[in-house]
Amino acid sequence: MNWSGKILDLVGKITLLEAAQVCQRVVCLLSNDSALVHIAEAVETPVAVIFGPTVEEFGFFPRLSASRAFSSKVGCRPCSKHGRVPCRYGDQACFHEVSTSDIGDFIRERVERSCSRSLVAKRCQYEDLVCFVRILGLACSLLK
Repeated sequence: MNWSGKILDLVGKITLLEAAQVCQRVVCLLSNDSALVHIAEAVETPVAVIFGPTVEEFGFFPRLSASRAFSSKVGCRPCSKHGRVPCRYGDQACFHEVSTSDIGDFIRERVERSCSRSLVAKRCQYEDLVCFVRILGLACSLLK
């Protein structure tokens, strides 16, 4: 993805509490299966979570009805409980076969719903609303 919008890099610059405060301000968090997903949901922020080497059945599925999990159906999943084991095939197909268009559609829908409820937004342009924020080495979309 070629990103021409603003990038705010907060890696190593904020605490977990501050990360929760940032998550509270986003319309939707895009992340791999990590602690940041659970922090975002704890502050009622919907998530688009990508499960690669881990699986939803391990109990880490998002709890909010507005959240959604994305994963592929490759036969080597799960390869580890927390994803810390390097890919035994070296191709990380579990991530590469996840539909990026499905993820994009989900995030676009979350943004459009947020815009339609906003009194300030007279028109909603997806590209104008997105600022990628890196928190704790992960990426989330700052959309509010």
